[in-house]
Amino acid sequence: MKQFTFLTLGILTLSTIHCATARVVNSRPGEGGTVAVTQGLLKSAEAKAEADRFMATNCGSKQVKILQEGEVVVGSTTNVNQNTNMNAQRNNNGFTKSNTNVAIHSTQTSNTRNVTEWQIEYACQE
Repeated sequence: MKQFTFLTLGILTLSTIHCATARVVNSRPGEGGTVAVTQGLLKSAEAKAEADRFMATNCGSKQVKILQEGEVVVGSTTNVNQNTNMNAQRNNNGFTKSNTNVAIHSTQTSNTRNVTEWQIEYACQE
């Protein structure tokens, strides 16, 4: 049973580590384009090599010229947290009907952040 537990934990740990990847954002055949490299904990050199292959394949016999590269905002994500507290108090003195007082306090916070990726814009040159 211990081996199964360690194996399961190992698989879950490895599956949560984000590997670096490359993908074509846009391409103008034989002219240039943009490639995104997603940074990760593993294989970042391989992802850069994959991006280089995408660019070289698009340019064919032409030279690849990097025009610019850097982080680009590709979206945003918002986290919303809500906390609600309820306090109920019951008054009962034996001579009158019972009376219940309820107080509700609610707070809500949100946090928005940009989602970025590393992009390489390139051109094919003679």
